[in-house]
Amino acid sequence: MVLVPLLLGGFEGAFWSTFHDIRIAVGRSVDQFQFMEVMTTIVAAVMVWVIGENAGLLGGVLAGAAFLIPFGAETREAVAESIIGNSTSELDSENARKASNTTGSFGMMQISTGHSMKLVSLPVGGIDLLTEIVAVSTLLGWSLERLNKMRGAGVSENWALGNWGSLLGITLMLAGAGHFNGSIQSVFVLGYVVVVGATYGILKSVEIKIADNLLRGEGGTIGLRERLKFRAMMKLVFVFSIAWLALNEIYQEPSVDWILYSALIWAALCAMANLIFIRGGDSLLAPSPE
Repeated sequence: MVLVPLLLGGFEGAFWSTFHDIRIAVGRSVDQFQFMEVMTTIVAAVMVWVIGENAGLLGGVLAGAAFLIPFGAETREAVAESIIGNSTSELDSENARKASNTTGSFGMMQISTGHSMKLVSLPVGGIDLLTEIVAVSTLLGWSLERLNKMRGAGVSENWALGNWGSLLGITLMLAGAGHFNGSIQSVFVLGYVVVVGATYGILKSVEIKIADNLLRGEGGTIGLRERLKFRAMMKLVFVFSIAWLALNEIYQEPSVDWILYSALIWAALCAMANLIFIRGGDSLLAPSPE
């Protein structure tokens, strides 16, 4: 119970806080990253279906093996020349505030909707059902991203479209939340698929472009965008953890629906806030003169 959170926290904090800066330094695009992410998600899902409970052990072995693989010459050169980490160190600036709002709201939407799906699907169908839903929705989201790229829409239009789609999906999840005769409601699953399509298929690449542009600077801060996102997500998890502990003190067996509905409502508020910000034109998307 103690080791797993520490390991997951280390992975999130150490890997993701450096990955995208290294990706940029070696010339890998967001599209390449998303493609590999989709493929590994599908491989992980197949592992769960075929191997069952031992998939976690195999995944841990593969992760350990990957950790032992040294950086390639291209990556070592990029790190040695300090190409990575060209983010601002002025976190009180207007641009940093815009970036924090953008990446923070996106991260909170992701964690709220993702954990809501886990709360509903795990008691009904276990890890198999959750894996199936995540793999299919991620593949559909990536397919939507490919189709949306063909439209050639601008950043501002995609930001609005993605948030409207997320709001629609969250509304469907709220409408279908809960269980009926021990089975997960199809409208809840549909809502989650819509959310993943909007967030993964549209918002993810847009959020990376917006935040990276706003955080550009000479401070040499590595992984600033991801750390701002994790900070917002950590605060949200802390608030919900305190709320759950309080509910357990007040009620003997509080319903998990309290957390479920609250998380989805918060995700909806994040999407609505993003839509309000965008009404002012491109103020959220363009750096302010410093």
